[in-house]
This record gives sequence, structure tokens and C-alpha cells, in this order.
Amino acid sequence: MKHLQKSLRSRAGLLALLLSVAALCLISGCDTYPGLPSPVAPGFTGPGNVGIDDIRILNNTFYPDTVIVQRYTRITWLNTDLGSHTVTSNDGLFDSGTITNNETFEYMFETRGTFTYRCVYFANLHGTVIVE
Repeated sequence: MKHLQKSLRSRAGLLALLLSVAALCLISGCDTYPGLPSPVAPGFTGPGNVGIDDIRILNNTFYPDTVIVQRYTRITWLNTDLGSHTVTSNDGLFDSGTITNNETFEYMFETRGTFTYRCVYFANLHGTVIVE
């Protein structure tokens, strides 16, 4: 009987620890992409969170490189690379100009469609926003 009580206390302790960690993640915003550095700009929610409205520039990549959003969604791009980048639409709709490390660019998508964009400094750096 004592062994069963000890086992239940151990499991209850483990459950309490897991719930504490989960609560901390909800409050502080855990990184939803393991292995990637956490964003450093204050207030940046990070890609993959509710609304999928944020994109990182990381290792010369837009991450994620394709997002699907609803009309009137404001997307924020955060440059987490040490070098400078741009977020420039292929159809001339928007252009961030040069954004350096920890700087952001925002754009609200008001019309439906597929919008492709690129960095003017790096030919292989491109992404897509699909607005439903």
C-alpha cells in the first residue's frame, strides 16, 4: 500500500511539473519551432501562433515561406538575421525597404489572392502569402 501511495505522489508531482511548464509556455510564449532561436523583438508573437500572422527572416529564409491568412490580416516580418533584407512583393504592392537585424515590416492584406514576395538582396529568398 505504501508503494502505491508513493507511486501516486510521484505521478502527481510529475503532473504538477508538466502543468507548470505548460502554463509558463502559455504565459511567456514558448518557441513553436524547436531548434530555432526565439525572436528577440519585444511583442513579436512568432510564426505559428494564433492567426499565423508573423514571419521570421532566419538564415536567409522566410520562415514559414508560405502562409494562408484571411482578408484584413496584418503580417509582421521580423529580420532575425545579422544581415539586411527586404520584403518586396513581386507585383509592386508592398516594399519594406531595407530592414536590418531586429527590425520589422508590417503589411495588411485586404484583398484575396496569392501574393509572392522576395528579398532584393538574395535571389533564393522568397515567400508567398495566400489570402482567402
